Amino acid sequence: MKKIIKLDNKTIENIAAGEIINRPVSIIKELVENSIDAGATDIVVEIKRGGKDYIRVTDNGSGIFDEDLPNVFKKHFTSKITNFEDLFSLDTRGFRGEALNSIQNVSEVSLSTKTHEENVGLNIKYSFGEFVSKGEAVTNYGTTIESSNLFKNMPVRRDFLASDRTEENQIISLIETMAVAYYSTSFRLISNGRTVINTSGSGNLKTTILEVYDLNTATKTIKIDKTFDDYKVYGLIGNSDNSTVGQNKSLLFVNGRITENKELEKLIDGIYYGIIPKNRRPVYFIFLTVPKNSVDVNIHPSKKFVKFNDFDKVKYLVESSIYEVLKSNKDVVSASSEESISFTVEDEEVNDEEISLENQQMDDAEDSVKNSPQNIKSSLNMDYYNIEAAADDGNDYKFETDNDSDEIIDSDFQFEIPNIVVKKEEVIKNTETSIETLLPIDGMWNFNIPLGIVFNNYFLIENKPKNCMIVVNIKNAIERSLYDKINSDYANKSVGTQTALEPFVYNYDRGTLEKIEGNIEILSELGFDISIMGENTVVLHGVPSLISDKFIKSNFDDLVYTIEGGNNHKNITEKSLISSLSKIASNSSRLANVNEIKQILYDVLNSKNSLTSPQGKNIFTIVDEARFIERLLHE
Repeated sequence: MKKIIKLDNKTIENIAAGEIINRPVSIIKELVENSIDAGATDIVVEIKRGGKDYIRVTDNGSGIFDEDLPNVFKKHFTSKITNFEDLFSLDTRGFRGEALNSIQNVSEVSLSTKTHEENVGLNIKYSFGEFVSKGEAVTNYGTTIESSNLFKNMPVRRDFLASDRTEENQIISLIETMAVAYYSTSFRLISNGRTVINTSGSGNLKTTILEVYDLNTATKTIKIDKTFDDYKVYGLIGNSDNSTVGQNKSLLFVNGRITENKELEKLIDGIYYGIIPKNRRPVYFIFLTVPKNSVDVNIHPSKKFVKFNDFDKVKYLVESSIYEVLKSNKDVVSASSEESISFTVEDEEVNDEEISLENQQMDDAEDSVKNSPQNIKSSLNMDYYNIEAAADDGNDYKFETDNDSDEIIDSDFQFEIPNIVVKKEEVIKNTETSIETLLPIDGMWNFNIPLGIVFNNYFLIENKPKNCMIVVNIKNAIERSLYDKINSDYANKSVGTQTALEPFVYNYDRGTLEKIEGNIEILSELGFDISIMGENTVVLHGVPSLISDKFIKSNFDDLVYTIEGGNNHKNITEKSLISSLSKIASNSSRLANVNEIKQILYDVLNSKNSLTSPQGKNIFTIVDEARFIERLLHE
């Protein structure tokens, strides 16, 4: 083992800089925020090769005085705060005094500035941490900062940068968000000499959204505006016809700062659950104004995560304001007054390493809905379901009718039964009555009698020797069968493609398109024939042969939702995509008769994971027949 030594100052500075500035978009974020803090009403960003070779940010802000110029690039020098207590009453975006120091350590930097109080402009230059020059310059009022040759002194770090287009898309997404956040400031983004974004800074939020995104996003929005004590929420939210697959149109701002708060995001997604199509996100541009001392922005170096001192008050304000406007605009559709039929049983909890990101996201949304205030739910007359989730008391367990499986089977065997509750202790869970014992692959129907289909998604089988009932979740069984077939074909590189009669055309925001491009190779190997047209259009020419008869236009949106769920990962795993693809296909499956169900069961029981779907949900439940019948007759 080598001896422990102290790192030299240069190495320390480069390591620290690499943590703050990890790609071109990091530089632009810091520089634009400084421009906003300087009171700029006009900001121009210019880049070349996605910012790798050249970045220039020009503003018409207050500028920098001559006596302050030598300190601009020094670490922990800032005009934003004077002591630690100031962190709890911030008016500015920046405050750490690290950004400019980090930028000059990883690039060649030139800063030109001129204040309204001075007649002569100034310029100062640094090159990878070394001072170069300081002098007078001919420049307009405000500040211009140029950064070039990013990470030239750190070739390994430069090699880790993504493609020019990916880096450009990151910057475009940032400036779009910045333009919405500060809609009274005009923004212009020029990439390789081409103007990509140009906003007027009109001070009108809807106008800015139209300039940044599109007509549909701007017009299909509803204004929210509500105050509670010294807390205020305002902005625009999408109606039931305005949703997105990506994340770039779901924006939250706190005291003018671009913010992420997972609890609030989950809350809002939950409110829209059942209002917008499944696997799509709500469109919203929500601004929160809270007392400066009630929010902590210093919990992460990126400054995009915040923590509220009184989250309950924030939650109430956001939740109630969204519910009220959706209700008043009749975008909330009341659930059917017909009482839902439920069949209550439960199996042992099963863990599966292949639980998909998509499923987890939807579970989070459903949990958020479940936890919404009861009085608000009642006022909207909405009936919320937490599908296949355990009851709160831990004693009774419920399967609700699966709305995704309507008319899944057209069969003479189908029948309905009244509400049945089977107590936890009545479920057989010993090894003597395992599925392998009850449903052997050979001679499966020697001692098992198919009884029929319940609620379009549950297949009942009577086992005479063991005096029990086997309940099969048909959709989960189909999902397992499809997963195994798709996975096998993918492993053997034998996935076929069925050309669509007419190409499917989709429009996505740049962030979503970037993730699709990052996974286009695996999508092609899974049987999708895809081409990228222009800056935001995807054309689907063909789909996997195995699911071609089940594929509808919205299915690809569902798959993209899974890709979006990769969050910080550029690519998601093959297993996640195959799992989601099998789930999507199973939701669209239509079985004609019981014989097809029997074939599915043969496929499932031959699987290495025959007890659960790829999502980790149970396929089989075993119930004591005597008590099942007793309760049925009792009802």
